[in-house]
Amino acid sequence: MAKPSEPTTTICRLRVPLSTGAWMGVITREHPEISIEVLGHVMAKGNESTVELRVHGENARELGEALRRSKGVREVELVEVRKNSAEFRIVHTAATLLRGLSQVHLMPRFPFFIRQGAATWVIVASEAKVKELYRFLAKETPGVTIESLRHGGEADELSVLTPRQREIFLIAMTRGYYEVPRGISLTGLAEELGVAKSTLSESLANVERKILKDVVQTSTRL
Repeated sequence: MAKPSEPTTTICRLRVPLSTGAWMGVITREHPEISIEVLGHVMAKGNESTVELRVHGENARELGEALRRSKGVREVELVEVRKNSAEFRIVHTAATLLRGLSQVHLMPRFPFFIRQGAATWVIVASEAKVKELYRFLAKETPGVTIESLRHGGEADELSVLTPRQREIFLIAMTRGYYEVPRGISLTGLAEELGVAKSTLSESLANVERKILKDVVQTSTRL
């Protein structure tokens, strides 16, 4: 007797605008020069939840006061400070969107980034679950868009990178280094990361080489 075929994994990248009342959306709209890297999120009892995040940008530490004044935020703890970034642990009232995600039993992959009022999520699930999530988001969040969609393959598109290479690449992406025109120069990005310009240039070249090699190898298998 033949085994039933397993459902194909779908990897979906979504751009999700945050509502005007969502504090992370408000903060990143009021401070377009920064980006928020959401490291993890835990739902607690009732509507309360805890989120750990890293703020990237100049004067990131000073953003703590703005976070404390945000609607729905109950507690802010400064965890770690680096050059041009700061990590916070925040207790807050869970947004309707996050509570709704629990209804479809899906969560975005962590870490994910929020910039200028919109989150970029990667969802890995069956095609049916991804469609269910998209229908929910389209109803709750006007403007949600699918940036990429593929079936099967490696769930983590950046798995070819080392943890440090992944961190550098994601920060470069969120700071606009790969945008046209660039949102940040190589010099500015090196200063933010606290590394030499030549070192960063070599690191990004290695990252790009690995990603392009993986893309080519994947395409030749199709």
